[in-house]
Order: sequence, then C-alpha cells, then structure tokens
Amino acid sequence: MRDGEVLGDEFDTDVGEMLGYLKFDDDGAMTFADFDGAWKYFYHDCDEATARWAFDRLGPERFGDTTVTPVSIPNYWVADLPRSFIRCEQDRSMPRWLADTVTRRLGVEQLTIDTSHSPFLSRPAELAELLVHATTTKPTGPLTPN
Repeated sequence: MRDGEVLGDEFDTDVGEMLGYLKFDDDGAMTFADFDGAWKYFYHDCDEATARWAFDRLGPERFGDTTVTPVSIPNYWVADLPRSFIRCEQDRSMPRWLADTVTRRLGVEQLTIDTSHSPFLSRPAELAELLVHATTTKPTGPLTPN
C-alpha cells in the first residue's frame, strides 16, 4: 500500500475477486467453491496442510445472517457489558472500515493481531494471549447503535 492510499479502496477490489471464489445455494448459503479461494481469503498465513484441514471443515454461511438480519436483544445498547474487539491486520475478508465501525459501536479500543482471518490456526498461542488480555480491558465509551 502506498502512502495516502485508502485501504478500503484496495479491499473493494478484492471483494469482487473474493465473490468469484464463492458459490451460493438456492437458500442463500455461501461456501468457497474451491480450496484456492479459501486459502487466499481465510488462511493465507497458514501452511497448506493446515489450510486444507480447515477448508475440509468449512461449512456454508448465509450472508444475510451476519450482515442484514435484525437481532433483537432488549436493552443491549444500554447494558454495561464487558467487551472487546480484535482485528486481524491481514484479514482479506473483512474490510478495515467495517472493523473500525464495529470497534466504534462497541466503544472499545481495537486490539490487533498480525494474521489472516484465522489466527486460531496460524498463531494460536499469540491469539490465546490476546484473548486473555482482552478480558482485562475496559470500554472506552458507551455502546452505540449507529
């Protein structure tokens, strides 16, 4: 990335490419059509054997279930909840702007790990340490719905 280049622009180009690796069934569930796409977008910092193991266990996900389907949890936005957010710095499947939005809405300091979308496979010990650290952090602001 060049100085001043917007990461979101780079990611938007990759989203179109990533969609080419996905297949959708009649119910809207998506899966990676082949190993190469999953390795590129989820496991690029894993060795091939680990990536293949994970790909063989990767199940379908309904896109709307995680992005547009409303979830009702009474009083969530006024709850005093322990919370944190970890952004994977090499994540090719979640744009930086979305991670920043989630962090802001949770009212937390963003924790980071220099991994792909799957730190539990590529750096499990480092992730475990970060998860333990996350339990000690305090919110920096309120939960905000927008």
